[in-house]
Amino acid sequence: MNPDLLRLRNQVAKLYLEALEVIRDLLKLLDSDKDSREVLEKELNEKIEVISISRIELINNILVFIARNQPLGLELVEASNLLYLVYDIYRFGRYAREIFLTDKKGVRLSTPELRDLVEPGLKIAVEAVEKSYKAYFENCTWCIEEVRRLGVESDKLYIKQLEKISANKVINNVDAIALLVLRHIERIVDHAERVSTLSTNI
Repeated sequence: MNPDLLRLRNQVAKLYLEALEVIRDLLKLLDSDKDSREVLEKELNEKIEVISISRIELINNILVFIARNQPLGLELVEASNLLYLVYDIYRFGRYAREIFLTDKKGVRLSTPELRDLVEPGLKIAVEAVEKSYKAYFENCTWCIEEVRRLGVESDKLYIKQLEKISANKVINNVDAIALLVLRHIERIVDHAERVSTLSTNI
C-alpha cells in the first residue's frame, strides 16, 4: 500500500477509536453521580470537537491524496472507503451528543425506569462500533455477521418502544425519551453495519 495512504488509514483508525470512546462514555450516563456527569460533559464536548475538526482535515488530506496520486484498483477503493469512514465517525459523535442532550435536557438516563429501557441499546451500540472497527481495520470476518446481528437487535428495541408508544394515547416523558435515545442508537448501529460491510470491498 502507498505509504501516504497507509498513513491516512492509520489516522482514520485512530479517530475511529476516539469515536468508540465517546460511545462508551454514554454508558456512564447510567450513573446518577452529578459530579461525574459534569466532568463527562466537558470530556464529551472536547472529544466531539476533536472528531469534528479532524474530520475536515482528513477529508481534505484524502482528497489531496486522490488528486495527486490518481490511485487505481484496491488503493482507490481504500481511499474511497476512508472518506465514507470519516463520515461514519462524525455521525457516531453527533448521535452520541444528541443522546447526551436528551439526558441533560430531558430525563436522566440513570432514572431507573428509563435506564431499564435504554441500557441494553447502549451496550449494543458499543459492541457494534467495537466489532465494526475490528471488521475493517483488523480483518475480522466473523465480526461482520456479529454487527448484522446487533443491527437486528437494535431495530427490535426501537420498534418495540415505538409500538408501545403507538398503543397509548397518553405518552409519559420516560417513554418519549427512551424512543428518542433508541432511535439514535439504531442509527449508530446502522453506521457500524455500513463500516463492517465496507471491509468486504478491500
